[in-house]
Amino acid sequence: MALPSPSDLIPDANDQNNYCSTCDKTFTKRHNYLSHLSCSHLDKMSELYRGIDCKSPVMHRYCADCQKVFLSKIFYQIHLDKIHDIKPSKPHKSLPGADDPDVNDPKNYCSSCDKTYFNKRKYRRHLIEVHNLILPSKAQPRVKASNTKPVVDNLKNYCNVCNRVYKPMESYRCHMFRYHHIATRPTESLSSHVNRNKVPNPWHHAT
Repeated sequence: MALPSPSDLIPDANDQNNYCSTCDKTFTKRHNYLSHLSCSHLDKMSELYRGIDCKSPVMHRYCADCQKVFLSKIFYQIHLDKIHDIKPSKPHKSLPGADDPDVNDPKNYCSSCDKTYFNKRKYRRHLIEVHNLILPSKAQPRVKASNTKPVVDNLKNYCNVCNRVYKPMESYRCHMFRYHHIATRPTESLSSHVNRNKVPNPWHHAT
């Protein structure tokens, strides 16, 4: 007898180890496991949104018309959509919590959806649109002190007022012009450059 392929297996929603037999993956949190089942295996597990018989109401996941309870609020919302044709209202945006995906994950991995994104921008957009998370803006605030002028350091692209180093020259020039109102040019004379590593030679005479 041949063993069944993983695609033929149906995960157990009540698995104590949060193990998905179809994908051969184990989730650390039950919330992430149930979110994975709702995203990837709902077509094979219709009982998840059909509910379990229960006459005692459970807050946020109990259907009074069907007298059924659901494993999570996600399945309750799917039940309202598929069985009663009631579209769930758009949830309010909230700050990331302990059960939400890690916003600063270096691999751009969403633990709830079990997906990895190519770059940070798409990952942040996914968290905002799909998980309704409020993410802090990455934009740098404007400098309040208008009378503070930084030393132009085109060699290291360093801003001593903001204490930041910019790798591309274009980003450094844009920062200086945008936040400090200083226009820099790549062809500026060397006298306007600051080299913090080079020791000056007192015996060198300019010709």
